[in-house]
Amino acid sequence: MMYDFFPVPVYSTDLKLDLKALTDFCLKREQDDAGVSISNRGGWQSSEIYLPVEPLSGLVKNILRSAESYRKIIKYKHPLKIANLWININRHKDYNVKHRHPNCVVSGVYYVNMPSGSLILYHPAENVLEYDWGPDVVSKYVGYNSSLYSLNPTNNTLVLFPSWLSHSVGPNTSTENRITISFNLVR
Repeated sequence: MMYDFFPVPVYSTDLKLDLKALTDFCLKREQDDAGVSISNRGGWQSSEIYLPVEPLSGLVKNILRSAESYRKIIKYKHPLKIANLWININRHKDYNVKHRHPNCVVSGVYYVNMPSGSLILYHPAENVLEYDWGPDVVSKYVGYNSSLYSLNPTNNTLVLFPSWLSHSVGPNTSTENRITISFNLVR
């Protein structure tokens, strides 16, 4: 018998939001906000966006609805609410380094425009896996032996994952802006 102990729950759903309105909002916000530099290398990351604000109300409703589904799947006792939310605009070659979101329960990202790049999720035992189960002894990488997974979302995709899960964002190899809205959920 094979047991799947300690799985990492990553949730993805496609939304049907107005991408033009969200793109315009994000680009306008960039003009009005000097932004911050946290995990981004190049590109622009907004300051925290205080809700409610249009045109984010539809996105917020979808985040909370998806968070409720995720909460039930992971059997988390408490309802989740948005702690903070921000915009990322990555231009050609911009990326985000490996990081986590401490003091939160669930983190997520919504893809407004995703021309290229991956959301890279790292196994919690990444260092041990790479040392003991490297390419010299593994014939094929699968969920049981991979130290990382590259998720390639498309426009209008919402992804949720545990805030303790290390992740990064690969370089934007396109000349088109990669625009995402990231957030953290707490109880």
